[in-house]
Amino acid sequence: MVPFFVARKSKSEQISQPNIDQNPLDLSSALIFGGLLVVILLLGEFLKNAFGDAGVYALAAASGIADVDAITLSLTRMSTESIDLSTATLGIVIAAAVNNLVKSGMSWSIGNRQLGVYVGVPMVVSLGAGLALVWFL
Repeated sequence: MVPFFVARKSKSEQISQPNIDQNPLDLSSALIFGGLLVVILLLGEFLKNAFGDAGVYALAAASGIADVDAITLSLTRMSTESIDLSTATLGIVIAAAVNNLVKSGMSWSIGNRQLGVYVGVPMVVSLGAGLALVWFL
């Protein structure tokens, strides 16, 4: 029996190469990411002052819908100055968990049920591992 993760070759399938129109080292991409990082840092400080740790967690969840890089860098920086390390760790895990759930939902809705299971199960396992790590810290 062939494991599910081994692709079976089909003679009728053809894969076309994607056309890359944008340079990943383009200055505009770096400026957009930098701007996003500044916005998240400012929102993080504002929400931390206004709502405490709950504000940081809400920002992490909202940020995790699209991307985890900016919130990870922001919370890491904030942990050296204004929030506890445990708050930053849990915020990063929340952002990653939300991001994983969004990706699992996308694979389920864009793909099919089988793809949703193949993507969703490892995502849930990684979510459990992340929460266990936060629990023991």
